[in-house]
Amino acid sequence: MATTTSHKAFALEFDHQYFNAGSTRLGEIIEIEPTPACAELLRGARMVFRKTGAGAIVLYQSNSSSPGSPMVNLSDNTTFNFTFSINELTEFLNYSNLDASLVNTYKPGKVVYLSCDILAGSSITRALSYSLLDAYTRKKFNNEFSGLTANITHAVLVKDANGTAVAGISGANGNNPLAIMANANGTIVAPVDLTKLPDGKYELFINNVSKFTFWAEDGLVGRNPMGIISLQYKEIDELTDSTPIKFTHDFFARLTYWRYYILIKKPVPVNFYATPNNHFFTITRTVSPVITFSSDNNGMPTAMANVQFDGITPIVFISDNPIAMNESKPVSIVLKQKKNGSLTEKTLFNNLPSPSIQGTTSDRYNALRNQPQATNISEMFIYIDEVSAFTS
Repeated sequence: MATTTSHKAFALEFDHQYFNAGSTRLGEIIEIEPTPACAELLRGARMVFRKTGAGAIVLYQSNSSSPGSPMVNLSDNTTFNFTFSINELTEFLNYSNLDASLVNTYKPGKVVYLSCDILAGSSITRALSYSLLDAYTRKKFNNEFSGLTANITHAVLVKDANGTAVAGISGANGNNPLAIMANANGTIVAPVDLTKLPDGKYELFINNVSKFTFWAEDGLVGRNPMGIISLQYKEIDELTDSTPIKFTHDFFARLTYWRYYILIKKPVPVNFYATPNNHFFTITRTVSPVITFSSDNNGMPTAMANVQFDGITPIVFISDNPIAMNESKPVSIVLKQKKNGSLTEKTLFNNLPSPSIQGTTSDRYNALRNQPQATNISEMFIYIDEVSAFTS
């Protein structure tokens, strides 16, 4: 009597620079599941999808009459597609850079597209590539495009994820472009029809210029998960328990400049900052990794007009380099009071607070000055009741 055994086909694993090594937090907030069409494919292929703490694994079944060989053979062009969503998405985006290059910055409504050919390269562990799509769509839809030259025809064409032209435009001759006349306002309506083609990533071109990238799958419209993982699966017969492919993707931690506003509630003594007292303040972190901060006025209250909070002119410091956010807050960020020409100093704070992950998008310093506001600033307000002058 033949017995059935399960074998690992491949695994999906995610990591995030924000979380400490060994943390299970990412696994708690990321949800991976097969698309509706992929779930049917897995059932028909006698394959099993299972979630793990780091992502998911896919198993295939074999029987004792042919150990290690799948019970259902798959064609080389079979594609497995999975969706992933993030719980607490707003908070997640506050501490994440999804694209290390900062070129394809994710915004809600876009679709994160992670892909890899299972045979690309020879490594057992393969990194998924990151890109952004414009939207999820049905397999058949009309899309309007404007800004074109009016009253002339424009060539409209759809290509698949491999860059191959497909028969995806109603009225076109196969996979050839369809000429559509723009109206007097320079607008056309492209009749996309992919009902005879597989679910997947497609790209619409007008006059050989990419205009719209999208994931076409009727079962996903309205669900709008954060992203898609698409894997081309080939040569499954060559996989065994000892060599399952592992696909990985690392989310990068968000980088922000840390800005501290030091606000002294009680007026400082006369000539506290001027000669002969010459007092000033510093912020440093001397333990590894070292973090350095600069003041816009040499450690004294800012000279920038209109920059006040609660009626107090702040001493403004900002980190010299962007700092990666991490669930373990940096310690030993020290605020000191010093005096020019003297070794005398006083530590006012041994450990200044780190920014909240909810506070990474404000730039009140430039807002008060009617200047363009940066989007990579973490602001912290430090209130001090009073300071006294050194006597020597």
